Amino acid sequence: MMDVARNNQFRDLGMFPVARAKCWAPVIVASTMKYRRSWQLFDRFEITTQILGWDERVFYQEQVFTRVRNFTPAG
Repeated sequence: MMDVARNNQFRDLGMFPVARAKCWAPVIVASTMKYRRSWQLFDRFEITTQILGWDERVFYQEQVFTRVRNFTPAG
């Protein structure tokens, strides 16, 4: 799911044409995870992805899973 969220952000920022021209790919170089509580099968959630910063080699991102209570689909 985190890969899908990263690719969606990449697309939303309009980076695919630039990435294609420069042979870039949104891959993971390193990661750190914190697990705060267990979830049950079929729990609904949202993933929030934000860019915290970057340097000449990588983007630094944070992705947060948030459990959604009383989820109402919106289109």
